[in-house]
Amino acid sequence: MALIKSYRWSVSPPRYPLFALGDVHWDSEHCDRVAFSACMRAFSEAGPGARAILLGDCFEFLRKRSRQALLSAVSRMSDEERDLVEGGHKKGVMDFLRASKALEGKTLFVIEGNHSWIFLDGRTTGQMIAEALGADWVDGSAHINLILTRGKMSHARH
Repeated sequence: MALIKSYRWSVSPPRYPLFALGDVHWDSEHCDRVAFSACMRAFSEAGPGARAILLGDCFEFLRKRSRQALLSAVSRMSDEERDLVEGGHKKGVMDFLRASKALEGKTLFVIEGNHSWIFLDGRTTGQMIAEALGADWVDGSAHINLILTRGKMSHARH
C-alpha cells in the first residue's frame, strides 16, 4: 500500500502514547465496556501527546454477506422502515462516539474493517466515526510504519 499520509505530533520522550483499538464490537453482548472505559480513561490520562488509531470493526453489526442481503432488503422497504433500520444503527454509532469522546481530534485514522453498515447517504460506519473524531478514513488494509525519535516529533505512516 502506498504512503497515504505522514502524521507528526509532539511527545515528551521517553513516552510515545499511541493507542491502537480494534475489534471493539461495541454493539455485541461480548463487548467489554468496562475495559473500554478504562482504556478511554488511560488515554485521557496519557497526556496531550496521546494519539489513537482505530483498526476496524468498532461494531460487530454485520459481516459482508449478511450486510449485502440486508441492504438488498432495505432497498425494498418503505421510507419509514428504512429510517428505523438506519436510526437504530446511527444511535449505536452515536453511543460509541459518546463513550470515545476522549479520542476526538486525537485519532490519526480509522480503518473500516469488515463489520460495517453502509448508510443510505453512502457513508459507512467507519466514515461516520472518522468524520466525528476528525480522523482520516482508510477503506481496506493499512500498513503502519511507526518511527519513534528521541527528539520532539513522532511519526506514524499508513
